Amino acid sequence: MNCRRDKYKKNMRSKGIFISILSMVLVLGLSFVIANGLAMVIYKGGISENLQQNVGDKESVLEEKEKNYQNELLEDNLVLFQGGVFTDLENAEEFKDSIEDKTLASIVNDGKYERIVLGVSTKDTFLDMVEMFKKNNIQFVKQVYRIPTDVKYNSEILEIIDLFTNFVLDNFEYLTDEFDIEDFKQDVIEVEANYGKVGSYKQFKDLKELILELDDKIVKEDLESIVDFIYFSFKDYKI
Repeated sequence: MNCRRDKYKKNMRSKGIFISILSMVLVLGLSFVIANGLAMVIYKGGISENLQQNVGDKESVLEEKEKNYQNELLEDNLVLFQGGVFTDLENAEEFKDSIEDKTLASIVNDGKYERIVLGVSTKDTFLDMVEMFKKNNIQFVKQVYRIPTDVKYNSEILEIIDLFTNFVLDNFEYLTDEFDIEDFKQDVIEVEANYGKVGSYKQFKDLKELILELDDKIVKEDLESIVDFIYFSFKDYKI
């Protein structure tokens, strides 16, 4: 009888040990699964965060690269924004009419095509011009023109063009009405270039005179004549 009781106790101890070991294994296994799951969540979170950061970094780099490129490109150049190129005047006028209340637009004939010129820009007004066109949902392309490389001429012509484009940017919402350009003309008067007939001085002088000969109160077509002059002065310097 005692022998049977001892054997029973021994079996119970064995079962207890087995259950304890099994419990420990299960606990360890469960802990491993939880820990592994947490590690994966943290790892994936880290990857996601890194990916987002990398995407953000790449976008910043691209934006900075584009900005630097534009600044470098426009250092001694100007950009004419173009709305379209047409083989006949009727289609060009139809397109011009469709955007008449949104921006300045001029039709110029280069001897082969009718071109819609929307505006002109230098590096100082480039991004503002782009923003203006995008804001008004106007499709455009950029055509870069290299200013003649006479350094004496560059700064003066670019200064007048900057004054002109800033004036357009400040007033483009009201260009359908008559508006005052007296202050703009006064600013242009102050731009001096005392180099006689050196280099492209004549283009500077002619542009300045064209602006100063306008009335103090003008309509949009008068501004378009300035765009036309700039286009024809530089169309042979296309990059």
